[in-house]
This record gives sequence, structure tokens and C-alpha cells, in this order.
Amino acid sequence: MQRPALGVGAPVGRPQWRFLRFFLRFLLRFFLRRLLRRRGRRDQAQREDDAAFHGHDANPARSGAQFVAERAAKGARHAHGAARAYPLSCRDKTSGETTMAGVEANTGGTASGAGGARAPASEIRRITVDDITMALREGADDFRAMPAFGMTIGAFFALGGMAMLWLALRADMVVLIFPMLAGFALIGPFAAMGLYEGSRRRDAGRSVGVSDLFSIQRATTNVNIFFLGFILLFALFVWLRMALMIYALFYGLSPLPINALLADLFTTTRGFSFLLVGNAVGAAFAFVVFSITVVSFPYMLEKNVDPVTAVALSVSAVAKNLVPLAGWGLFVAVALAVSWAPFFLGLIVVMPVLGHATWRLYKRMIVHP
Repeated sequence: MQRPALGVGAPVGRPQWRFLRFFLRFLLRFFLRRLLRRRGRRDQAQREDDAAFHGHDANPARSGAQFVAERAAKGARHAHGAARAYPLSCRDKTSGETTMAGVEANTGGTASGAGGARAPASEIRRITVDDITMALREGADDFRAMPAFGMTIGAFFALGGMAMLWLALRADMVVLIFPMLAGFALIGPFAAMGLYEGSRRRDAGRSVGVSDLFSIQRATTNVNIFFLGFILLFALFVWLRMALMIYALFYGLSPLPINALLADLFTTTRGFSFLLVGNAVGAAFAFVVFSITVVSFPYMLEKNVDPVTAVALSVSAVAKNLVPLAGWGLFVAVALAVSWAPFFLGLIVVMPVLGHATWRLYKRMIVHP
């Protein structure tokens, strides 16, 4: 008896879905361990600071100036780690106040810090088609300035596309080829973090090459970025399940041969209806993901804010620049589709240019005080 080749209605233990669930569980455990480890380091730093503070009272021979200098040096060492572990709030023990800089980025307000100072929020500029055109030109300039770096990252994207195609064919899930390729674009903003960092380093006057890949990987690795990246991977999993459900609604659980499926799609009412519903659902899903990621990853890279603040700023930016950013998203989708045609080799050039251009568009749209 022929087994169904789709995930809809199939047993839960199908090998391909078991692999995806194992991968998602592995990522979740990894993020939780990183978060708990950073929290433990921060708590240890606070305990050491408390011990130093009370030790000053027990040792009068130690001058106040020495204690203040030691406290400042220790705070400088631990401030970065504490901010990464707790980006929403950092407590100043000397003043007893809590700063919430960054929380107001999505509300347009201000945040009060120690001493009552006000930190102005990031400003979202209105952009036009000219800004998008200039961002693309600047992204192409970045690619020409560091071609080996960009093409190396683009080669990883091309290999990833080939791997997804092979996985779909290997698992006898031909109907998932297009959803997997479309879903490949969902995780693009997360996978392009190295390209954002490359453009940022070029702005700082630093040269970037293939030898900098590992240092860039370390610079773009933190819990906040990985957490939002995990959400994108989960969104990819949900999208694939939705695609299977839509296919099952029109064609049932038994897969059609690829030739028969292509003929049915473009010659029958059922095929046209399937394309209409599938593309409508996919477009809505892609728009939601695009709205929460268009500037969130560059913002987290530059300002090290938490995912909630970054997503709120990204959604606000889309709401303020709906038409230009919708055009930008459509352009990215078309460019990726064209780059897939020559067996994904076009991604070696297209993906780096789009990644650099995304950073340039972010810098034009988001103005920090």
C-alpha cells in the first residue's frame, strides 16, 4: 500500500518532521543555556560588587578614591555583559534608580536614567523610492568594496538553497519545493547578520575580508539576535505546515507526479484556485514576517536592544513607510526568485547586495539621537 507523502494526516513520527522538531528543540535548549549562563555571570558580578562595597566599610585603610576607582573599573568590565543579558533595564545601585533606555523606542517617549536625565527615542524617517534606490547603490558599493567577503557568505546561501531542494526531493515532498524556497526568504534577515556587520565595519573605516568571518560571527552572536532568529525558524516550520494543509485541501493526501501537478495548476479551475489561495496566504504570512524583521536585526546589532523593542520599532517603521517598504519587499522577493533560476548560483551575488542594501536602508530610515 502506498504511503501518503504529505505531512497532513500522517503519523506524528514521520522522519522529516521528527528531524525538524529535534532541530527546534536543540535551538531552544541552546538559547536557554546561553541566557541562564549570562544571567549567572551577571549575578556573580553583582555579588562581587556587593562584597567589595561592604569590604570597604570593614577596611578603613582603603581610601574612598581607591574604592571608587576599583568599582568603576569593575563596572566597565561587566557593563557590556549585563546589558546583553538584561537589555531592558540596568539598575544603578548608587542611585537606586532603574534606567529603561530603549523601551521608549517603540512609543516615541523618553526614558529616565540615573539623575533624572532623559534619553530621546530613535526617530523613524519617512523614506521615498529615491532612498531605496540610493540604498541599493550603496549596497552594491559595499559589495564591490569587499567582494570576497560578500561572495563567501552568498555561497553559503546558495548551498543552503541546494540543500533545501535536495531535502524536498529526498523526502518525496515535491509539493514543498516552492514553499521551502519561499520560506527560505523568511530567515534571510537573520542569516544576513554578517553582511550588516560588514557594512557597519566599512562605515567605521575598517577593511573587511574573508579572514574576518569568524570575528564577525562572534560580533553578531548574542541571545537577543538568536532568540528572534529562532522565532523566524519556527515561522518557517509553521509556513511549511500551512502549505501542506492548503495542498491537502485541493489535492488530498496523495501527491501528484510533478508533470501532472504542473499541468493541473495552469489548466484547471482547481489549479488556479490553489495558486490563488496559496499565494494569498503566503503573501500575508510573508508580510507579517517582513514587518517584524525589516529593521529589527540591524537595530539589535547596532544598539543591542531586546527583541520586543526591536520588533516594535520595525512594525512602527513599516506603518510609517508602508508603500515604500512594500515596494522594497516586493523587489527583494523578485530578486531572490530570479537568483534561484540558475540553480541558486545567483544568490552568490544577489544576497550580499540585498544584505548590504538592507543595512543602508535601515541607516536612512532610523535616526538615533
